[in-house]
Amino acid sequence: MAAKSRFEVLPYNIETLKDLLTRSRHADKHGIRDKLHLVYFEEYFRSIGVETVVAENDYVDRDYLDDYAGYYVRCFREYPRRCTRLHFFTSRFTARSFRRLLGRQASHRMLDRLRGTYRGFIVVKPLPKTVVGRTCLASYDDDGGRRHYPITREYDANLFGMDLSIRSLAFQEQDTVVAACATSA
Repeated sequence: MAAKSRFEVLPYNIETLKDLLTRSRHADKHGIRDKLHLVYFEEYFRSIGVETVVAENDYVDRDYLDDYAGYYVRCFREYPRRCTRLHFFTSRFTARSFRRLLGRQASHRMLDRLRGTYRGFIVVKPLPKTVVGRTCLASYDDDGGRRHYPITREYDANLFGMDLSIRSLAFQEQDTVVAACATSA
């Protein structure tokens, strides 16, 4: 079996997102595909015009690593320590052009353009049900006060040496297994 690439560049659509969220061998594929999160993501990504997703495979997420060390490492079932982080962009580009960017073969203008189209990330945890980890996505534009989020802040992401940032209100799906463990402790 070939080693998994460090990243994948894919055209965005809801089926691609569903596949990326259910890749873990532990994932409850039907349960995840029925989540209401996907209804929200589908409408949201359509409204902001997401065109491309970059899957950063084998990603170490410090929030998940804390949960892993405190709970999952002690489970009878072996869970992976590493996650996948999905990055969303409103521009279209290919894996080839992304590799050129990583190899510093692209212009600064192309890097600036990519940064300008960055709309945030979702960490995908390798768990059965609560796969949506730390999520920082651009909030909706203020449309007359109906969707105004005054408590957003700047979040930084480093994607293979490219500094990206997004103004967001962070979200994470509640991991009820870890929460129940913490409550009983």
